Amino acid sequence: MQLFFLRGARGRLHLLAHEPEQALADFQTIIDVAAAGGAFNPAWIPARSLAALSLHHLGRDPEATTLIEQELDLARVWGAPVGIAVSLRTLGLVTGGTDGLAMLEQATDMLQPTTARLEHARALVEYGGALRRSKQRIEARERLREGVEIAHRFGALALVAQANDELAATGARPRKVAQTGVETLTASERRVAQLAADDMSNKNIAQALFVTVKTVEVHLSSVYRKLEISSRRQLASTLAEDL
Repeated sequence: MQLFFLRGARGRLHLLAHEPEQALADFQTIIDVAAAGGAFNPAWIPARSLAALSLHHLGRDPEATTLIEQELDLARVWGAPVGIAVSLRTLGLVTGGTDGLAMLEQATDMLQPTTARLEHARALVEYGGALRRSKQRIEARERLREGVEIAHRFGALALVAQANDELAATGARPRKVAQTGVETLTASERRVAQLAADDMSNKNIAQALFVTVKTVEVHLSSVYRKLEISSRRQLASTLAEDL
């Protein structure tokens, strides 16, 4: 399983760096190893969808479609809504046109009630971009703005930039996101803040989260700035107030 996550992370980095051939090699390795080991839930790592995106960037859409349809079948067997939605989102991107829009809309709606907030943000941004390309600018802006808010909350800066580029293409100004408040904390900052509010020392927080004391100090410094407080004593009340 560790191999899957390491290869998956490296493949995603290759995609971000516009290196689809290298990304495809990583995702194909996951697919091959998983196939040799039996059934594999694509909700863990959507390797076929990611490989399909790589193929799409290489102009090999028929192969991409075959891979996504395989993954969609697997996701439906497992019955995982997130896995199904991720496959639908990718299939919508590769398919394009009216059919692609319908798939992206379905994926977005499926992800909305789940806890997979970052996947929901990705779906919103991709759907918003597709709406923009189909000249539905007002609807596109609504989806893109919502996607920006969620992506920023989770520190997904590349997704924020993608959404703002799409917003600019609709003629709208890039979405200004809040710079202060609990909603601006990253997931790691939230964990550190809550433990500190529970009167844990920096050393104990570091041990609990398997990080260094210095990392805890950096996170707390960021938390104080974002929450506009100056001491640990203010954490509990500020978190309770804003949450």
